[in-house]
Amino acid sequence: MQLAILLVLIVIALILAPGLLWLVAIAVAAYGAFFVAAIIVAVVAVPLIFIFLWLISRSKTASERLADKNIEFNKRYLEEASQTKEREKQLEVALCADELEPQFEAAADSGISKSTPSPDEIMCSRCSTAFAKAHLVCPHCGKSPLPSQR
Repeated sequence: MQLAILLVLIVIALILAPGLLWLVAIAVAAYGAFFVAAIIVAVVAVPLIFIFLWLISRSKTASERLADKNIEFNKRYLEEASQTKEREKQLEVALCADELEPQFEAAADSGISKSTPSPDEIMCSRCSTAFAKAHLVCPHCGKSPLPSQR
């Protein structure tokens, strides 16, 4: 309604004073510039403002940052602890293997075998090791064989 009144007033002014035509042209140009500026603000500035506000609201407080650091530290600590535990297990297995290896070599050197005994050997009933009948005790476990086997 206001725009219609404005247009009627402009037409009356142009009829009465044709020299005011340049004033109408300036007014239309100003209105167009204002309209273009409003569109640019709506398309560019408003989304930028919303993005800025979203980023500000998303920022973490000091306590949240500290909690995140603690979580990260705990993850690293648990990972390092599990790796250390795994290394200790591997070291323990290696040490046990190193300790048992001389026993196996000594058993192989002394003629102890876990297979079925030959006619001149007897089988230990406690550790299932075959050894020569001349031995009074089992060289592997140190127990004397059962009397029925002698």
